[in-house]
Amino acid sequence: MKLFCAIVGEAGGAFDVNIDAGASVSALKEAIKEKKPNDLKDVDANTLQLFLAKQNSAWLPSNDIAVISMRSGSIPKEIEDLLCEEIDPADDIGDVFGSDPPKKVIRVLVVIPPQVPSQDDVLAPAVQIPALNSLDNWDQ
Repeated sequence: MKLFCAIVGEAGGAFDVNIDAGASVSALKEAIKEKKPNDLKDVDANTLQLFLAKQNSAWLPSNDIAVISMRSGSIPKEIEDLLCEEIDPADDIGDVFGSDPPKKVIRVLVVIPPQVPSQDDVLAPAVQIPALNSLDNWDQ
């Protein structure tokens, strides 16, 4: 099954991912990471949050103004409103998405979790203060 996805808050267009209808949503996360290795290089697949791109029981058309404005990295209110219920990673693709989708629709909204900097990232730019070896010349 071919699913079109869009990464929320990241510049760029929609992309397709091919996945078996019997696979899990967790496997879809892995497939998304494989499809976007540069955008997701420092992100574990299991931390991706996936949401249905469904508005009033209809899939989001790829030419919808909200989808088009997402290409620049913005997050329109219409898209924010769709980010309320994350898809369960244990669900099967076929159960969540049904049969093959109509053309030119976005089915999955992908949210990349905020990155927590590591200790090395925080300390790397810090200025190192030399150690004071002696107090002999303190008054000078």
